[in-house]
Amino acid sequence: EDLVNNFEESIYHAEDVAVNMHMSAKLLLFKEMKKNGFNVSLSGEGSDEFFLGYAHFFSDTNQYLVGMHLPDKKEEKYKDLPLFIQAKLAIGNRIQKFLKIKNEYFFKYVNIDNLSSVENASYLWSKMALSNSILLALGDKMEMASTIEGRTPFLDKDLLR
Repeated sequence: EDLVNNFEESIYHAEDVAVNMHMSAKLLLFKEMKKNGFNVSLSGEGSDEFFLGYAHFFSDTNQYLVGMHLPDKKEEKYKDLPLFIQAKLAIGNRIQKFLKIKNEYFFKYVNIDNLSSVENASYLWSKMALSNSILLALGDKMEMASTIEGRTPFLDKDLLR
């Protein structure tokens, strides 16, 4: 119930689209931390990317991801792309009649040379989702809404060596 009640406020602070309750949960967490006198948060952002923890990096994933992180149908011309990009392209194909965006936009970011398909998926996820959504909307903006300083130790290059 608290997640639903804080959903609108979390979207306001994130200035982003919410596809689940993660933003509400983070906002509630940071509000509670501030209420209890904490000013700094250590988060796990970056750990799934580094340790390949996302199910959609692999092809044998659960059905609950279909439509958002897994394509609802696989197209032959996209078969070499990471599954989450295939899913985004499928979403794009469904809404393309409403927008003037071409799927080729995604291809300028794809670089599969010298990387396995899982490493490529992790790399692209880090470049597209981690930097543009997860760290910004789920991290910085939810933390700032509660005046919490967020730290991401899994993104520290010295720690990961």
